Amino acid sequence: MILPTIHLNGTSGQTLLASYGDARYQVHLGVIALEHDLEFNQRDYYPQGPESWKQAQAEMAARLQKLRDVEAELLEIQEHILKIEEMRKR
Repeated sequence: MILPTIHLNGTSGQTLLASYGDARYQVHLGVIALEHDLEFNQRDYYPQGPESWKQAQAEMAARLQKLRDVEAELLEIQEHILKIEEMRKR
């Protein structure tokens, strides 16, 4: 993954840190929505056959993993920016 370079002609580190933090928070809300808020029940799948619920569960797990992966990448970017900002303060 290529990480942002903080320099005089670019976006400030504080702005990048805040915007990546906001994005990570929004992705985390998506995780919460899928895990806790979404009505996900076997009764909505069984008419499609005996294997449909297992497939739906696997697909949901894959969706959640994608969001978690994005959230982890955004955190990695934030940590990179924070490290640079801390070095600049020295």
